[in-house]
Amino acid sequence: MGADRALESGKAVMGGETVEPQTLIGRLLARPDAYAAAGLLAAHPDFADHRLLRMALPDRATGLVFAGMRFSPACLLEELGGWQDSAVQRRLAGNPATPAPVIARLLDNSSADPDVGPRLAAHVRTPTDALPGLVADGRLATRVAAAGHPGAGHGLLLELAGRGEMPVLRVLSARADLSTALLARIWERGDRHVQAELLRAATCPRQLLAAAAHAPHALWRRRAAGHPALPEPVRWRLLRDSDARVRAAVAEAPTTPVELLHRFQADPAQRVRIALARRQDLPPSWLDSLARQPGAWLQRWVARNPCCPRQMLERLAQSAAAEVRRAVSRNPATSAFMLARLAADADPWVRAGAAGRADLYPSVLARLADDTEVDVLGAVAANPSTPAERLAGLAMHDDRDVRRAVAQNPAASAAVLAPLATDPYPLNRFVVSQRDALSLATLEALAGDPEPRIRFIAWKRLGALAASH
Repeated sequence: MGADRALESGKAVMGGETVEPQTLIGRLLARPDAYAAAGLLAAHPDFADHRLLRMALPDRATGLVFAGMRFSPACLLEELGGWQDSAVQRRLAGNPATPAPVIARLLDNSSADPDVGPRLAAHVRTPTDALPGLVADGRLATRVAAAGHPGAGHGLLLELAGRGEMPVLRVLSARADLSTALLARIWERGDRHVQAELLRAATCPRQLLAAAAHAPHALWRRRAAGHPALPEPVRWRLLRDSDARVRAAVAEAPTTPVELLHRFQADPAQRVRIALARRQDLPPSWLDSLARQPGAWLQRWVARNPCCPRQMLERLAQSAAAEVRRAVSRNPATSAFMLARLAADADPWVRAGAAGRADLYPSVLARLADDTEVDVLGAVAANPSTPAERLAGLAMHDDRDVRRAVAQNPAASAAVLAPLATDPYPLNRFVVSQRDALSLATLEALAGDPEPRIRFIAWKRLGALAASH
């Protein structure tokens, strides 16, 4: 689970353990902690207590921190919205979590600080009808921000494009909602890099794509080569392009019929053959042809292709190049029998590739758990098929990366995770704090962590647990 999801989830703990809301508040009143208070405020509306608000904002420095943090609770950001402090207001304007009422207040005072306008113009909660007024401040930074606003009106976007400012046009050209009229205006005023970006747009006219195929710039031809609406005659032309990057783009495009790519098996440029090897609709005979060509990098991509026949994988598993053997170990089509052979490979990176497979024979996984190489042990620690007793041992390993792999393992139980809550490496404790399955004792340990963000998460989860009961 990603950091932001964890911060927003307030997941409860295992085992039906409970904690009382007033107990949590009382503990904080006895021993104030700004981040713990903010965690409780984020947990549930029941914790919207003025005493916690004061505790979370003891001074300007802490207010500045929370004003810019995307995990700050809405009630805290609303409180900060009333501060007459330009630095706080700038951070609120740039914080995607800032609630709409605070944005409205900042809009009313945006003229007082020229640095607030560009931030508000980019903010997703800034109303569409407020953007023209912000753009009127005359600042290029504001126009660039407004050009990327997801709710910007078509008329405003046309007006911005008409100015012909390259920073604005670059942002406009990357929008997913380009109308034909807007695309045409950007094309007229943009440089060749802006125009190349427009060749990716779903609304790009076929005549522009056709013209791009004859352009002297390889960048234009490469962009056009991957477009799903590319006319067939243009595609034929690009198949024979003099630039290998253009031919590779044609080979990679899922809309290019595979039967048109036969000649790319013998293309003089390896990057084109690699692009071909990555396709998952190749006939086995083509994969075999590519696998027999020299070059470990090309063979690696063949070995990674899930459509590669097992017989071919067995041959590639005997390659002299470790990166090819590792690619075989990561291929989902590789049999458990072949994985057992690769798990005994002399190269630890190959063994690590096999060690990460959940479909290993249990006896092979047990043997790899006794390996001495950190890369192998890290893969075993991350493997959801690794037994709990093995994970418990790896959670005590000297290497912090091995321990973190245990913390990230989706099969790790609350008992396995518990010792990692006091891991000496902060990142490992942070990973543990995000896990769904934690005991109350583990959360309590994290609630006293020296890292403020970890305390925030732990107190938020304690608060969610208390509110749920």
